[in-house]
Amino acid sequence: MLTLSTITIGLSLYTAHFNNADAVRNDTPGVYVSADSYTLGYVRNSLGRPAFYATKTWPIADTGLDVSVGAITGYRIERVHTGACGDGPTERRVNVIGNRCWHERGTTHAKFGVRPLVGVSYAFRNLFHDPLPTPRLTLLGKGLHLSIEKEFK
Repeated sequence: MLTLSTITIGLSLYTAHFNNADAVRNDTPGVYVSADSYTLGYVRNSLGRPAFYATKTWPIADTGLDVSVGAITGYRIERVHTGACGDGPTERRVNVIGNRCWHERGTTHAKFGVRPLVGVSYAFRNLFHDPLPTPRLTLLGKGLHLSIEKEFK
């Protein structure tokens, strides 16, 4: 049963990707709301697409770390046309039809591009005093995500 004793509102700011060979976006703005270990959020994902997510969070003993498990939308595989094939160093000749090059972006063929979401995070609760928000770092599959959040009791 939800008691809503504490509500957290957060802003997603940035994701530093470990391997940016796919030229994904690092600016991943969004907003989320957490209550009773459940989180619902929206973010402009690393592919530049709108993504909605839901997670359940558990603390990891007395470490200050949390693990969150859920699902996120916005990663459906789509064909991206890059125009006429060129010989430039950034041209990705993944697929060629005639003289038009294209590649696919995304990670799943599932409807709405839904895929699992797992993250381990740490909130730096004692870094600033009220009324400043708390920074949070979350280790995701391919990057380190920065957000700020404020608890309301």
